Amino acid sequence: MNNNTPNPPLIDCQHVAVYREKTRVFDDLNLTIHKGEHTVILGPNGAGKSTFLRLLSRDLYPAWNPETVFTLFGEKRWDLFVLRKRLGILSLELQKDMPVSLLGRDLVLSGYQGVMDPRAFREFTAEEIAHADAVMSELRIAHLAKRTFEQMSSGEQRRFLLARALIHTPELLIFDEPTSNLDPQLSFQYLAILRKLLHQECTLVLVTHHIHEIPPEINRVILLKAGRVIADGDKKTILTAENLTQLFGTPLDLVEHNGFYSIFPKY
Repeated sequence: MNNNTPNPPLIDCQHVAVYREKTRVFDDLNLTIHKGEHTVILGPNGAGKSTFLRLLSRDLYPAWNPETVFTLFGEKRWDLFVLRKRLGILSLELQKDMPVSLLGRDLVLSGYQGVMDPRAFREFTAEEIAHADAVMSELRIAHLAKRTFEQMSSGEQRRFLLARALIHTPELLIFDEPTSNLDPQLSFQYLAILRKLLHQECTLVLVTHHIHEIPPEINRVILLKAGRVIADGDKKTILTAENLTQLFGTPLDLVEHNGFYSIFPKY
């Protein structure tokens, strides 16, 4: 059924409960993200971040409840192949599951169909290949187009997965701990790419427990703990030592430098 609201939220969760096997991860999840609302969802391990990502990718569905609302781009039901053209999710799980023998260019082309082996279904047009090459050039990985996934560094793999997500110019990009397992140089390079995307039409949502990953351009912070939103609002209001101490369950100090934040143990 179509949502007739002129500008529906990109993500709308109201009274959402989600189970993973017998564990109730979300009891009453409520959050809404609109176009242009660049957001970080911050929480410790076990907060429900990975479950939220699987909810967005439609690998999990809310438990039935007459009060529950869960829509993406204003729609309750989606053809997954259509959804993947509007929503890009870059997760550690996807990086681990990617076929190691897949060539770089083929990996990017797989974004057209949202499958792991793109050439199992059809050949691609010259225009599609040219567009994939242009996206790779923009991310400075075109020279790796014929390298297999297993031959790439972790940072190179992340850039190819980003190119794959950008092939459709999605309206919404979700990043799962984007700099995890990257050294400082690669982390800063990848964050620079994210900051560039934040100045384009796409809306970014960052899901992480790493404070240093939050770019200065992200202004909204959602704190997630034990499956519940415990704080939500402007970064300067929500990102405080007191709130982070409550979130992570340990005394913390917070330091800001040039729009980036770091945390330290408070002794």
